[in-house]
Amino acid sequence: MYDQDTDGPRDPRAPSPPQTDPWTADDLQNATAFFTPRLADVQHTAQGQGQGWTVNDLISLYRQRRGEGLDHQAALDTVMGGFNTPLGAPPPTPPPTGGPPPPPATGGGPGGGPLPGAPIFTPPAYTPPPAFQAPPKFSYANFVAPDPNDLNTDPTYQYDLKTQQQAIQHSAAARGVLNTGGTIYDLLSNAHDLASTGYHDLWNRKMGEYQTNRGNAFDTYKTNYGIGKDVYDTNYGTQYTDPYKYGYQGAQDTYNARQHNFDLGTQYSWYGKLFDFQKDQDAFDRKYKLLSYA
Repeated sequence: MYDQDTDGPRDPRAPSPPQTDPWTADDLQNATAFFTPRLADVQHTAQGQGQGWTVNDLISLYRQRRGEGLDHQAALDTVMGGFNTPLGAPPPTPPPTGGPPPPPATGGGPGGGPLPGAPIFTPPAYTPPPAFQAPPKFSYANFVAPDPNDLNTDPTYQYDLKTQQQAIQHSAAARGVLNTGGTIYDLLSNAHDLASTGYHDLWNRKMGEYQTNRGNAFDTYKTNYGIGKDVYDTNYGTQYTDPYKYGYQGAQDTYNARQHNFDLGTQYSWYGKLFDFQKDQDAFDRKYKLLSYA
């Protein structure tokens, strides 16, 4: 072999001249502009469907055809024509090594929301009971002191007055001073003192009666209030709280069953997709190896 510049034998230790590509930067730019609007058509063909073709993949095929000696337009036509017949199908892009995607979590969809078709728990509506109607506030009339004239009809006072007045008169008669001024004074003084103590005793008795009657009335009020409250609490539990708890539990059980069925369906669906993915990947691998040796 001779060196063209010296027209003599070429030094075998000298590096080989660089090999130039048969395409130019303009060719690649034009090819990119040619393939970009046609990428969707490629992806929908029988050969390109589901293979994830990109413009860069088509450019790689274009370079291969140019390297085989085809001109610019012939390389473009050959690449596009390869997607119209099975024999001309271009080699696919090597499959990813990461394996199939993981199964979707059943706890939520994109953004943390529920998966499409997932059941949604809807608790039953709760209707609160009417408020407890308490009886009117306890009320009792104030104590009214007895009238002093009530002593005239008070048996206790009348008995004491009669017996004490008679004792004074009998004592005065025995001493022979019944109709004297001293006896009259003693009778009036006794009646005055007895009226004072008698009214005090009458007031205490009336106050005792008042307190007893008021206490009995308050006890009756408390008893009736407690009975009404107990009835209200019982009805609140049996007519409102308990039915709501049973309804809520029933809704929860139904939701859990539906969620379980949904989870199973989602899992089985993913298993089917995984099986299809593995079949497609095996076919893809075989096809890729065959086309790589073509």
